[in-house]
Amino acid sequence: MKRKISITRIIEAVAQFYKVSPKKLQQKSRKAKFIKPRQIAMYLLREELNKSLPSIGRLFGRRDHTTVIHAHKKIAKMVQDSPELKSELEQIKNVLYGSSIPVIEGQDNKNKPTLKEGEIKNMNKQKQVDKRERFKRLAVYRTNEVLKRLKVLGNCANRSAYEYTEAEINKIFSEIERKVKEIKAKFHFPREKKFKL
Repeated sequence: MKRKISITRIIEAVAQFYKVSPKKLQQKSRKAKFIKPRQIAMYLLREELNKSLPSIGRLFGRRDHTTVIHAHKKIAKMVQDSPELKSELEQIKNVLYGSSIPVIEGQDNKNKPTLKEGEIKNMNKQKQVDKRERFKRLAVYRTNEVLKRLKVLGNCANRSAYEYTEAEINKIFSEIERKVKEIKAKFHFPREKKFKL
């Protein structure tokens, strides 16, 4: 029999899993780190508690019910296409219903399920993969934002009201190139393993 859960418990479990503040999760912030957890919380409230669309919307910054519909459909589709997201949802549900508390074998933990050390290592590897996937998605999102800004800059070339000298244009793009190089230099790449015979 499943443990009875509440709205607060779902929001807290999702926030804890994705390491964000439950309060900020419920606000109107459009920061990337809140969007996915918020949509998952909406999805779980609908699936696990069968809450109405307007009531879920009110919980998250008085959003419209159409926003909740969009979130629910998006997560439902992603669950079908993404094993990583399916795994994340299962882990959150395990926390909600108290059926999965990682415990190393040999420790004194009565009535708690135990995991072998190999299983814990696999969980840690999965978390690393999930973290990498989240970073990649965030990088794509941020890159698209930069490209949009560059497109806006490009639109200036089409406006006859603005007249630029070649020197001014060269200065603009030199500054962009300098900044790109500066940001790229901050990235650290893993060292390549030396080939051994």
